[in-house]
Amino acid sequence: MTKDLAPILLPGPTAILCDLGMVLVDFDRTRLHQGFPKVFSRPFPLPKEKQLDCLRLDFEQGVLSTDEFSSAALQLLELPGEARSDLRQLWTSIFTPNKATIALLRQAAARPDTSVVVVSDTDPWCEHACANQFGLADLMHDAVCSYQEGVNSKRVDASMWLKAGELASAQLDSTPGTIIAIDDISEHLDCALAARAATHTHLFTSADRLATLLVSLAS
Repeated sequence: MTKDLAPILLPGPTAILCDLGMVLVDFDRTRLHQGFPKVFSRPFPLPKEKQLDCLRLDFEQGVLSTDEFSSAALQLLELPGEARSDLRQLWTSIFTPNKATIALLRQAAARPDTSVVVVSDTDPWCEHACANQFGLADLMHDAVCSYQEGVNSKRVDASMWLKAGELASAQLDSTPGTIIAIDDISEHLDCALAARAATHTHLFTSADRLATLLVSLAS
């Protein structure tokens, strides 16, 4: 059972730019392999795993549209066209909501001087699943995702963080004095700091540590 989170006391106006995968939701890509036989009545073709991963990265980066990705993935996995819906459900079955972090970010977003913008290297299928299947639409309505035009993956540069900051400023109708970038990968945070897309960063490991950080900013 998750213990009650500490009250959030943020100096406003504040922008919280928060990663999706392994922060708001956890994911386990082995679920794709495990679920494949249940859905398609045959083992996952492990020799094609690297090719599928390349397709995934192209999908995440907007190189492939939804139709292009689904067609290529179905062909690679030797599945019929009518299996697209099943493949999509299996593709997004890797996620589990991180309820403690979600509660913490909702608590922050409820403050009138605080904006929360999700920043994620993800594809349209996964974004839609997390927003709708897990009820995160309130936190993800202005999500900045790597497949969108005008941004690159967080592995490449800080363009996603910078765009998220602009969206947060528009939501707040002012430039936030505090911009907190939250991610589970330190290199992404270093990039955000170097580009001055954030004033603070937090390497996410748990909701409890994140709550402590948010309270400490007001002290």
